[in-house]
Amino acid sequence: MEEYFVTEGTTINRVGLKISYLLVVVPSLWACGQPSSSESSFNFSYALERIYTGASTNVLTFDLTDPGNDSYTYSISSLTAGTSVVQDAELPLQSGAITFTYQTEGIHSADFKVSRGNGTPYIFEILAWEYSVELPEAPIVSFRTTATKSLTPNLIVSDGRSDSTTEIFVAGDISTTGKAKVEDSGFWEELPLTSLSLPVTLTPGDGLKTVNAKFKNIFGNVSTAGVPAQILLKQTPPANCEATPISATINTNKLAIRMEAVDPYQTYYSAFGDVYAIVNQNPFANNETVNIFLEPTVGTKTINVSIGDIAGNNCLQKDITVTIDPNFQSEGIWLQGATYTSETENVVIDVFFDHFADQNPLQMKVTGDVSGPNTQAWIPYQQNLPVVLTPTTSGSKRLYAQYKDKNGVESYLITRRIFLKPTITLQDAGAPFKNVIVSNILDAVSLTITGCSTAYNAVAYQAAYLCQPNAATVDVTYLFDDTSTLTKSVAP
Repeated sequence: MEEYFVTEGTTINRVGLKISYLLVVVPSLWACGQPSSSESSFNFSYALERIYTGASTNVLTFDLTDPGNDSYTYSISSLTAGTSVVQDAELPLQSGAITFTYQTEGIHSADFKVSRGNGTPYIFEILAWEYSVELPEAPIVSFRTTATKSLTPNLIVSDGRSDSTTEIFVAGDISTTGKAKVEDSGFWEELPLTSLSLPVTLTPGDGLKTVNAKFKNIFGNVSTAGVPAQILLKQTPPANCEATPISATINTNKLAIRMEAVDPYQTYYSAFGDVYAIVNQNPFANNETVNIFLEPTVGTKTINVSIGDIAGNNCLQKDITVTIDPNFQSEGIWLQGATYTSETENVVIDVFFDHFADQNPLQMKVTGDVSGPNTQAWIPYQQNLPVVLTPTTSGSKRLYAQYKDKNGVESYLITRRIFLKPTITLQDAGAPFKNVIVSNILDAVSLTITGCSTAYNAVAYQAAYLCQPNAATVDVTYLFDDTSTLTKSVAP
């Protein structure tokens, strides 16, 4: 309830609404409880119940605590709010209240005058208020995350609401302890005019928490409830957490780690340290094997692995140290005697697969551009396998290997490209020039051509290279990412 004493200059700023009054001071008289030095005091205050209201009534109250030695009257006139009070009549001033009744929405006003018993004006004020039954918009509330381990997350309240929306009511699976305006199972909180981050305290105990909200405007009208916001409160970390590397030595920068964690919700792992790229909150299932790529350099690497849940509760943090040794036989398909190319279709491939001991006995299957009695079907695991590259014409061949453990769980595919019978030819390009045509070996990083008057040094593959031969042979040298090379030559 706003109170208006006999003081100059009260203004209410909304849709042009203003309350103004005229103070007429009679010599030797004082208002607001300030006594004269020569006469007794006149202590009087009055208040309009609401400046903005959603009710069809408004109450003007009088508080006359000390009438002094004189008598006073009051009158109401120019009332735009109906005929619920007597107008234009001088009535005795005493403590009490009058009620204005109205039905029309909008701004209402009345002239309020207090006079001395001899008719001398003492107070004049235009009382004004606004009536509206319009409801605020329903609030849009949410949490920044779907799960939390904190009992006090922030509830996010949408911006863009009307300036007349001044309060929010929050209820649901929350605590009202310490809140000033508690109602039923929730509490009221004042709003700023922009987007709001409102701290709430959730009820204890793991589980899905639901929070509802309603808006109230300056008229006291309350909105319907918006869509509830939900968040999972989880303060219990996963159980039986472990991260086990497949080997202490690997021959590439890909490290397989078995992740273990028992939890009713999704679990996540992170990896930092000597990694090619930081792994942050990747999901995994219990007993799942994941691949973490380390810095692609030879030597000892240390990574820090942590395991946690959807709410950020960690159950494991440990350092894992491994060594990258290119000569170590780890998982992969390798071509005996070479790496990327073969001059014959009859080859022996070396198949390696680091695995956990409890996966034995293993089976394997080799598929792709190969044929032979031990391909295209599951066979007992063996490290060396003769195969025939097919078709037997020059070109890139793709090989795949897959493994199956004793429980029938199949691994991902391991793959390798082998280029069969790479070639180099020269085609006339108008004397004295030749076009050098080479095989496109996809695993080559670059190639260098010598024996031409034009230098081609560490260039990318292209369909042809114009060459004016100036040596006994034109030589093409492929460079691969493991620094190995292959040189093919042709005479002009």
